[in-house]
Amino acid sequence: MRDFVHRGSDGRRPHGTALGQGPGLVLLHGGGPDRYSPLPLARRLASGFTVVLPDIRGYGRSVCTAPARHTWAQYADDIQALLDRFGLPQAALGGTGLGGTVTLRAAPARPDRIRAAVVISMEDIEDDAARQAETAMLEAFAVRVREQGVQAAWDPILPTFRPRPTLLMLWHRPSGIPHLTLDPAHSCDPRSG
Repeated sequence: MRDFVHRGSDGRRPHGTALGQGPGLVLLHGGGPDRYSPLPLARRLASGFTVVLPDIRGYGRSVCTAPARHTWAQYADDIQALLDRFGLPQAALGGTGLGGTVTLRAAPARPDRIRAAVVISMEDIEDDAARQAETAMLEAFAVRVREQGVQAAWDPILPTFRPRPTLLMLWHRPSGIPHLTLDPAHSCDPRSG
């Protein structure tokens, strides 16, 4: 396991940890924790992948100095800069919570760099209209899971991905209902001013 600091696309210096060797796999943490939260999963995957665990800007040691820099486009640029730092022309990208939402936004924005998307859970930090639209989409998704099964729930969603992800995952509660976080996350470390 090796810690690193790299230069982001906007000159910021995000921190991260990498382990393993093989094709690239970037795992993004949820809002609140830091890069170490997906470490147990990363350790299991490190025998076949170069697993990169960045602190998303504003979390862990990647302190943000401007909350306005927390945009989906900037997160996607951060992923591209991270892939460049490791010399990875492509990688799978996955995440939980905020990291899952970044994955859903970055994969279609960078189809030449992201070869697969793994969404364990997601959350939104957008405006109220976007949050309401996502809440409606997630509620409809949950109804389809209950009434028709997980595959049927994904059927109307998967065709909208470019490229179509080769793997999507959900964390399931014991009840069988997918865990999808709907609450907005804090987007910035309070120490960053």
